[in-house]
Amino acid sequence: MAQAGLRRDLEEGVFALKRTWPREGTWTLVIKANQGPEDAAPAVVDLGPDGEVATIRVPTMQRGSWTVPAPVSLEEIDAALRARAATLARRS
Repeated sequence: MAQAGLRRDLEEGVFALKRTWPREGTWTLVIKANQGPEDAAPAVVDLGPDGEVATIRVPTMQRGSWTVPAPVSLEEIDAALRARAATLARRS
């Protein structure tokens, strides 16, 4: 697991992600944005072999009548990585 460098961009609310992982392979990034201590909004971003974004998922849950971002556990990330690896292996 690699840590990526995230920095604020010139525009308000825009951030840049510096690539710190190898160019070879396919990668999944888990990016969390927080407005406060208890309101993380994770995005699970799958990158293709070309380094381009293949999919973006923001897990959600219901809180009353609101649909809000759901936390993502390491176990869920691991399961998603295994499922993605199996799918990619079947395509090869």
